[in-house]
Amino acid sequence: MDNLLTTAPVVKGAFHWFMGDKRVGWIAADDLAAVSARVLAEGPQKHAGKQYWLSTEVLNGVAAAAEISHALQQKVDCVVMTPDQLAALVASGAMQLPPHIEANYAAGVLEWARQTYDGRLDFAAVTTTTVEDLLGRKPLTLRAWVARNRQAVLEAGARAARGAAASTAL
Repeated sequence: MDNLLTTAPVVKGAFHWFMGDKRVGWIAADDLAAVSARVLAEGPQKHAGKQYWLSTEVLNGVAAAAEISHALQQKVDCVVMTPDQLAALVASGAMQLPPHIEANYAAGVLEWARQTYDGRLDFAAVTTTTVEDLLGRKPLTLRAWVARNRQAVLEAGARAARGAAASTAL
C-alpha cells in the first residue's frame, strides 16, 4: 500500500497497473511492521520454522483503483498495461522511474510484474488471517489505508506529476 506514496502514485486521477488483469496481495507497511515486531519480540521459541503470508487483500488494478477512488472521494481510473509495455515506456524515455529506484531493483520489480502477469506467481495471490491471528486485530484494508493517508497519497501524486512535467520540459 505504501507504494502509492513512492513507486505507484495516483497521478492526475490515474493509477497505472502493469500486470494486466492479474491480482496481487496487498498489506499496509504498518501491519507488516507490527507483525515483524511481534515475531521478533516473541522469538524463535514461538515462531521458528513458520512461514507467514501477509496479504490481507488480493486486488487487481481495477479493483484497487475503485478502493482508492472511494477513499479519496474522487474518481481514479486504472490504466491497465503489461510489463512489456512498462519496459518499452521506460526504454523510450516516455516514463521515468522514480529517482530512488536503483536499476537492479527496477529489474527485479519488472521480473516480479512479468511473473505475476504470466501466472507464475498466481500461487501468491491469496489472503491470510496472519495479521489478525498474530496481532488480535483486523488489518488495514486498502480503502482504510488510503483514507488514513489521504493527504500523503494526494501529495505523492502531485509530486510525481511535477516531476514528469519537469523531465518533459528538459
